[in-house]
Amino acid sequence: MDKFLQTIEEYHMLEPSETVLVALSGGADSVSLLHRFAALRRERPLTLLAAHVNHGLRGEEADRDEAFCQRLCEEWAVPFFLKRVSVPDERACTGESEEECARRLRYAFLQAQAQRQGARLATAHTADDNLETILLNLVRGTGLRGLCGIPPVRGRIIRPLLFVERREVEEYCAVHGLSYVTDSTNLCDVYTRNRIRAQVTPVLKALNPSLLSGVSRMTRLLGEEESLLQEQAREGLAAARREDGLDAAVLLRLPAPLRYRALAMAAGEAGGSLASVHVPMLEGILKKGGSTDLPGAVRMTVRRGRLSVQKKEDGGFAGLPETPLAVPGRTTAGKCCIQVRKIEGNGQNIYNFLFNNALDYAKIKGTLRVRSRRPGDKLSLPRRNGSKTLKKLFQESAVSVQQRDNIPVVADEEGVVWVAGFGCDRRVMATKETVSLLLLDVREEDGL
Repeated sequence: MDKFLQTIEEYHMLEPSETVLVALSGGADSVSLLHRFAALRRERPLTLLAAHVNHGLRGEEADRDEAFCQRLCEEWAVPFFLKRVSVPDERACTGESEEECARRLRYAFLQAQAQRQGARLATAHTADDNLETILLNLVRGTGLRGLCGIPPVRGRIIRPLLFVERREVEEYCAVHGLSYVTDSTNLCDVYTRNRIRAQVTPVLKALNPSLLSGVSRMTRLLGEEESLLQEQAREGLAAARREDGLDAAVLLRLPAPLRYRALAMAAGEAGGSLASVHVPMLEGILKKGGSTDLPGAVRMTVRRGRLSVQKKEDGGFAGLPETPLAVPGRTTAGKCCIQVRKIEGNGQNIYNFLFNNALDYAKIKGTLRVRSRRPGDKLSLPRRNGSKTLKKLFQESAVSVQQRDNIPVVADEEGVVWVAGFGCDRRVMATKETVSLLLLDVREEDGL
């Protein structure tokens, strides 16, 4: 049995009389995947579909890929679904990177189409893609889950080629006389993944020619360990459940790895999510009480030893999920869009900018993120003595309780640097020595 069939059987990817929607880019990986499924449907009951997304990024080349996929599906009698999007237009509103935006739009269409067709969504990720993903996670900083790489199955998404090497895919195409298209952006080193593919993995493969098979074994083993930790975390979460919320003391008695996973599950149940950046704040409120906001418009609050997880409802909490701030670029935060411009110049000219929306770029520590206020957040306004909590500032300015969680707060690794409508923190204010400036501009649909 080859790796394709073995992976399908091992991970129970297909039920009898299954419908499969193949994400077809036109590249070697997805063409070989579609060909394998086309052969498989001759052996077992299987309905095969294909879908392609034109991201509007590569002009005539993208149109060529679209036409190729359509012709291929016509030749192989595979129903074809097409979606055209404009990543540049979408990015102008969201401030996302090109890769992030394209991926989000692509998966939104593919998953929606798969759901409409009652199909499994099959993507053509290979062992090489898995290695690149793990290396990307390492560069960004990761835990066990990041080292597990790409999961073979995630919900209705299946990846039958995950343990197949890219060279094996190309050999398969050659043996079966399959033509395919090549995305020219794969050769561009602007994208981090491409740089890893071109510069890092060849060195690692030279050190160990069996690198990919070794990484595949590692991800299988770590995946089993992650599953065990997830199951133990589910048991810990169940033990903490009470009629009036989750028992904070029970959660605190869990080992830290299980506690983090249990909190992530609780956030997920409410439609939110949790990342490692939120852990220190959650640890604090479990011990001392308070609240914190999470992506997905979810708030976790601890009062009298009980943790509650509240999802945004009409007329209720409508906080902002924590989001990286595009520098320069545009970032959507609730009903606001924050435009960031980076300006270089001489110190005196830069110093003449108003304090309200100007930050000294050199004084920023780490990555800027936009979010809602958090308990204990403070702002030291220029030309004023001392600092004040955001709660106090909002009270003094007669900002309603309903509005406070929707005011964009920009923070770096050391704390708040800017609050919409109030200005920047003294720590990052522009001076006559400033040579690189960030200008923040907020456009609001519903005024703050």
